[in-house]
Amino acid sequence: MPSVKTKFLTDEWVVATWDEYVKAIDHQQLENAKSYYYKGQLRIEMTPQGYDHSYDNLLIGYCVQLFGGITGIAISAVTNCTFRRGNEAEAQPDLAFYI
Repeated sequence: MPSVKTKFLTDEWVVATWDEYVKAIDHQQLENAKSYYYKGQLRIEMTPQGYDHSYDNLLIGYCVQLFGGITGIAISAVTNCTFRRGNEAEAQPDLAFYI
């Protein structure tokens, strides 16, 4: 008997509980996806991989850091991390900056 494959709705906000969100992001099909949870909604994005995406990511990060250096603003950057606030919100940006 063939196994049932779950097709996830991506690139749209979907109403869900926090528990549904945590269960969805633990799914093996989504290990390379970006996920977000905010105010009772989840969003899963299948981000593009490859040279163009990587180059754009690096270029934006470099420009922000250069701007901080020129203007004397202390900026700390992180890439591909998860920010979670309790059981109510989560985001996984490509780049994030602490100012």
